[in-house]
Amino acid sequence: MLVPKDKNDLVSINQFDVYHLTEDELDRLTYEFQQWFEKTRGVVRSRYWLVFLFLRYTGARISEYLRVVKLFPSIEQKAFKLKKNNFLIVFKKLCKKANIPAKIAHPHVLRHTRAIELIRNGIPVTAVQTILGHSSLNTTAMYLKYSNTEIQAIMKAKGLL
Repeated sequence: MLVPKDKNDLVSINQFDVYHLTEDELDRLTYEFQQWFEKTRGVVRSRYWLVFLFLRYTGARISEYLRVVKLFPSIEQKAFKLKKNNFLIVFKKLCKKANIPAKIAHPHVLRHTRAIELIRNGIPVTAVQTILGHSSLNTTAMYLKYSNTEIQAIMKAKGLL
C-alpha cells in the first residue's frame, strides 16, 4: 500500500498522494459489497453492486459513470439510476465493515487501485494513461512510485538481492 505505516519506508513523500487498496483490502471490500447485495437482492442493491464492479474494473470516476449513463436515458431510469450521495454512504459503510481506513474510504480509491494493479501487471504506463483518460503522462506516472519495502520485494523476486 502506498500509505506506509512508517514514514521511513518512503521513497518519496509524494507517495502520500496516492492512496490505494491492497489486494487483501480489495478482496475484503468486494466480499462486503457482495454480501450486502446478496442479503436483500433488490433493485437499488443491484445497481450499487453493478456500480461498484464498474468502478473497480474500469478505473472510472463515479462522475464518469454518471455521465455515461446520462447518454442512454432509457437505461438511466431502469438499471443504472444512481444517487451519488447514497452510494457514497453505502461505500463508506462497507469500507468500515471491511476494516479499510476511513481516510481512503472513497470510491476514487478504486481508480487508484486499478491503475496500480494494471501497472504492476505489466500494462505499459502509456496504456494506463489512455485507459484513465489522463492528458499528461506525469499524472499517470504518480502510480509508478514504490515504497522501500516494495522495491526490496521486487528486487528479491527478480533475483537481484
